[in-house]
Amino acid sequence: QSLQNIKKLNINTATFSQLRQHPYIGYDHARDIQRYINIYGKVRDEEQLLSANIFQPEEMKLLSPYLEY
Repeated sequence: QSLQNIKKLNINTATFSQLRQHPYIGYDHARDIQRYINIYGKVRDEEQLLSANIFQPEEMKLLSPYLEY
């Protein structure tokens, strides 16, 4: 599958259920993402997710093509 055909998930507007269903996110990460947004507001880039320790660098590499902010 080429990267142009990937359906991107907007991490700021996706519901908990949409986040949770993503194969690279799952329940715990979805919960942490929603918690982060509730406290700090919109996520601007992957660096925020890394610095908040929501994802590890290896996970972010896999997930990055599927996200938009």
